[in-house]
Amino acid sequence: GSLFGCDQIGRVGFCYDASARGWYNSARTAGRERNQGDANIEQGLGKTIVTDPYQDAGSGAWMISIARAVYRRNSNELIGVVGCDMLLSTIRESVLDWQMLQTGFAMLVDARHKTIVAAPEHIYNPGPNDPTQDICELMPTVCSSLTIDACAGSTTSDNDGGISFNELEYDGTAFVFKSGCVEAEQPGVLTHALLLMVQKEEIRGPIAEVNEEWAETASFTLLLVSLLSAVTLVLITTALVVLGT
Repeated sequence: GSLFGCDQIGRVGFCYDASARGWYNSARTAGRERNQGDANIEQGLGKTIVTDPYQDAGSGAWMISIARAVYRRNSNELIGVVGCDMLLSTIRESVLDWQMLQTGFAMLVDARHKTIVAAPEHIYNPGPNDPTQDICELMPTVCSSLTIDACAGSTTSDNDGGISFNELEYDGTAFVFKSGCVEAEQPGVLTHALLLMVQKEEIRGPIAEVNEEWAETASFTLLLVSLLSAVTLVLITTALVVLGT
């Protein structure tokens, strides 16, 4: 919590006090992690927090901070807060770069305001003066997944692997999607959701191909067994005729 960087970044008389920043205090007051084996034993680390987007004090760029406090083990003495910053532009590029199969894509949604933060152009391509897009109007089914419980849970799962997923229909096309929760400075409060989507038919395609190949293999196997049975029957008949003569 001490001052650092004074008069070293081109500003005379300027000092950056980390302890006065929102991310620092949010991490400091977020609470302590407990020992998994014994809940009465406090770990030396606090709970991880993710801040709301804000402008950097130095560059003015929009970013978020991920931070957690560090304590002396079994003591309330705060050693400091460790954290890292992520530019929103970098996050947006990472979301848009994600791809799965041929039709899969990712979307980042503001869970509190129900607006799209980042999405491929074929889903959301606003102009410079266009208002933000309400995800509930564009994809009503997604709204039900913008809660901690729904985001971490599922509405559908396969019977074998227990893989959870949700389904929606957009512009006449069926999609399968999975939500990832992003909590805010207050644990348990959902600020954003990362949606990973892929067309349902593309997922079913490989399964259909396997079933088709299996059917072809089964037909070939049946034919082969029939031929072998016929050959065996002929051999047995020939042997009986030879023995009879």
